[in-house]
Amino acid sequence: EVNQSIVEMDLSHNKLGGIGEKSVKTKQGGRLSGGAAVAHALGANSTLQSLNLSWNKLGLATAVHLGKAIFYNSTLLELNLAYNNVKDDGAEAIGSALSA
Repeated sequence: EVNQSIVEMDLSHNKLGGIGEKSVKTKQGGRLSGGAAVAHALGANSTLQSLNLSWNKLGLATAVHLGKAIFYNSTLLELNLAYNNVKDDGAEAIGSALSA
């Protein structure tokens, strides 16, 4: 189902990346882990304006997924990725999506 009302979400401190990351099942039967699952949902979302993903040990792979999702999301205004492991390449992936 698609969210039609949530505009702000705080998922900080949830171990979405790194060792012990959580995963969810997709409608197609596959599995997405942690940050990739959040990015997948973000790409289809049309109401979320603020997303806090700080302190989740997210890395480059999640940053790439987030970059792709941001490209398709037109409502997100604020994304907090503080205290993760995104590094320069991850920041570049997200920045490229924002400038497209």
